[in-house]
Amino acid sequence: MGATTVPSDVPNDAKLRDFVSLDTCEAIDNGWSAAGTAMNETKDDATYDVTVFFTVSSGTVVGSGQTKVDVPAGETASWEIEDTFTTPITTSCVLRGVGAA
Repeated sequence: MGATTVPSDVPNDAKLRDFVSLDTCEAIDNGWSAAGTAMNETKDDATYDVTVFFTVSSGTVVGSGQTKVDVPAGETASWEIEDTFTTPITTSCVLRGVGAA
């Protein structure tokens, strides 16, 4: 069991990770979903690249997903990533990377 493809070039800026949270991690029909919020404390609009890996307890990646989230200046926006795969009972969601788009 494991993902057949996993992104290898994941944008990841440690400073930007402070502005993105992973709030939910749950099973959906035929897969798993991760969702959270992104905030923008600047005076300019921002777009974040968010990458999540879905893993089992041993750390094996069984799925992944990426999304872009647009956050207006001084605001907060929601994001969600879903992937379809055979869902092990012990799936976890890992916020793998956050980058500027």
